[in-house]
Amino acid sequence: MDVRYIDKPEITGFTNNFNMHSLSEVIVYFPEGDADSEFISKLEVKLEDGTWMSMLEAFGRRILVPNNYNERFRQARNDIEVKRGWFDD
Repeated sequence: MDVRYIDKPEITGFTNNFNMHSLSEVIVYFPEGDADSEFISKLEVKLEDGTWMSMLEAFGRRILVPNNYNERFRQARNDIEVKRGWFDD
């Protein structure tokens, strides 16, 4: 999923993995080839409809859901995933 910093929207990257060694952080991969761990509260995510939303809000509203192992995440694809709060991997 495309992400950008809330306070610096010109800095963009890609993420779909949680940082398994920290709480509330994801691994962000940048176009230059490097990667960093960042708090979800500092990021916005680009949804499938093209709109940007705070990543924290997207998880809170279950627009983004983790897999059943809490390793990766993506946008929920149906009402079952939204209701359940996770997707089968």
